[in-house]
Amino acid sequence: MPGRLREFVYLDDISVNSHLASLGVGRPEEIVDVSEESNERTGKGDIKIASGSQTTGSVDSTETQMSATAPYRFQQLIKTLDEEDIAIEDSPAPKKVGRSDIVRITGVFNPMSLYKTEIAVKALLNLIDEDTAKSVTEADLPDSEEESSQLQDEVDIPGSHDNNDETSDEEAIGAMFHIGEIFEQLAEELIGDSVPLRVDYDVEDEEHSAVVMLDRKKFDVSHRDAFFEPKEYVLFGRVEERIPRNDEWDPIRASNIMGRYFEDEDSEGWREDWKEGADGLGISLEKDDLVIEGRSLVVNPIAVYW
Repeated sequence: MPGRLREFVYLDDISVNSHLASLGVGRPEEIVDVSEESNERTGKGDIKIASGSQTTGSVDSTETQMSATAPYRFQQLIKTLDEEDIAIEDSPAPKKVGRSDIVRITGVFNPMSLYKTEIAVKALLNLIDEDTAKSVTEADLPDSEEESSQLQDEVDIPGSHDNNDETSDEEAIGAMFHIGEIFEQLAEELIGDSVPLRVDYDVEDEEHSAVVMLDRKKFDVSHRDAFFEPKEYVLFGRVEERIPRNDEWDPIRASNIMGRYFEDEDSEGWREDWKEGADGLGISLEKDDLVIEGRSLVVNPIAVYW
């Protein structure tokens, strides 16, 4: 069983509360921690029969109130599932589970399809922006009056800027920046709020995959930082669908937004178009970045953590 320490990348607070309620557990608003401390008091006094001392005791209690955060309620959900003997399947083979089963999959997360392009383009735009600023600072500004005079003399010489590699480089960077912005906006519009990720994991030396759609608004960290490169996380959720052998599942087709745009379009055609566009920006999209093949799982997420 995974350790109790968790750092959440993604947590669906509404889903946690809903599952707790279905198990008959109300949503706690506050945690009250009561600590008790025993004190002894010794008293002395004169009495007619004998003299001596007597000891009396008292208990001081302290209450500490803390807000019941979403991570606390998630831990409460895990505890309740254990108390109710409801099984949590750890990294199961897809054929071993069915719809509504609770799974906890430890695997490597990879952004898929347009979401992979979006993350890569965002990183590219940040890089281009920083390099452009650095280029202007280091190359375009003279360091001294003498260099400034020499630069002015060059400007006055006819043809001194012919075949200027620096100018052509700046134009290329500007064009790439513009194309990147278009790709970024288009990807965000077509994907919508749900972003697809593939989770690769091993079971008894066999490779398996699951796909999950995460809501942008429920990330606890920057999703670009979390998924810019493949990393191992734990996915906790319920099986929504099992993809049969020789079948495939397109995460973008599952998006309602994409359904409106491409309802009558050939999936293979627009995938190839998008792949070619990504190649132009140096972003490689392989087949397993675009679709997930069976046997695999589609998981409705509750939490992602490490």
